[in-house]
Amino acid sequence: MVTTTQWIHEPHICSTTFDDETNVGELNNVMVNYLHKVQDSPTYFVLDFTGIHVPEGLLRLPALLQVINHANTKWMAIVKAETSSSYMTKMLSRDKVKMFRDADTAIHFLESMVRVDSGKDLTASV
Repeated sequence: MVTTTQWIHEPHICSTTFDDETNVGELNNVMVNYLHKVQDSPTYFVLDFTGIHVPEGLLRLPALLQVINHANTKWMAIVKAETSSSYMTKMLSRDKVKMFRDADTAIHFLESMVRVDSGKDLTASV
């Protein structure tokens, strides 16, 4: 599996793009990494599955559920999730997960949510 995890706006929005077929174990490693990130501050996440199949068993990952339900996880944006996963994830996440068709829209949504939650405008010119 090839993944790229990067901060879009450190320490607010972190994104992982999956560039190849993945399995549940590899996805679990990404979630463990996310758990480390939410320990320090409120964080928003993007999981970009564009172009790959979302692994079966995704919703059974203890680390995924821990990330979604962690007090410092504000939102998780999932790009191109499967329909059944989308419905189940929304139910399990207490409205902290939103599905998108493209990463740019997901990132813009999270930037807006940071502004609503904290008053910080991440898109303002420096």
